[in-house]
Amino acid sequence: MIHRNPLALRVLTTLVILLAPPLVAAHAVVVSSTPADRAVLTRVPPEVELRFNARLEKKLVHVKLDRADGATQALTDVAPEPARVRVTLPQDLPAGAYTLHYKVLATDGHATQGVLRFSLKGLP
Repeated sequence: MIHRNPLALRVLTTLVILLAPPLVAAHAVVVSSTPADRAVLTRVPPEVELRFNARLEKKLVHVKLDRADGATQALTDVAPEPARVRVTLPQDLPAGAYTLHYKVLATDGHATQGVLRFSLKGLP
């Protein structure tokens, strides 16, 4: 009778925790980006790169940019790879704060969304 044996209950609980698949691994998570989140840049980068910990469904990647002037711009020059997304940025961006919004679907069927923030300073 496990419910009357505290040691057996602890052992069973530990086994369940160790053998259960981790829930966090079920979602594609950004593990690094170029530029880094909250980077302050002196020039517009040619592209933004997001690297994920899981494979992505290439056809289900959406990216948009909140511009410094308050407008939102859909970014269509997006190159999804198995676990990476490269996005070409417009090169005429003025100085200011920007937020890149992304929404991706991992091959395991879990959707992930998030943001990457960066600022452009000292542009001509």
